[in-house]
Amino acid sequence: MDGKATLKIPEGTQSNTVFRLKNQGMPYLRSSSKGDMKVKIVVATPEKLTSKQKELLKEFEKEFGKKKGIFEKIKGLV
Repeated sequence: MDGKATLKIPEGTQSNTVFRLKNQGMPYLRSSSKGDMKVKIVVATPEKLTSKQKELLKEFEKEFGKKKGIFEKIKGLV
């Protein structure tokens, strides 16, 4: 919990994925060793989209080729 650590998050990582950083957590009582730090990834979803963003998502959906894509999921938020 002191100093810096680097964590590479791979493409496609979903929300609520937990990564473990070995020996980066709290020290054990009466010991010089440390526990693991767990990092939970939370992906923020936009609540409002501009018309340009909607257009780009529609293009992405066509390119991706799914019938129910990301635009359908976000559609209810706008």
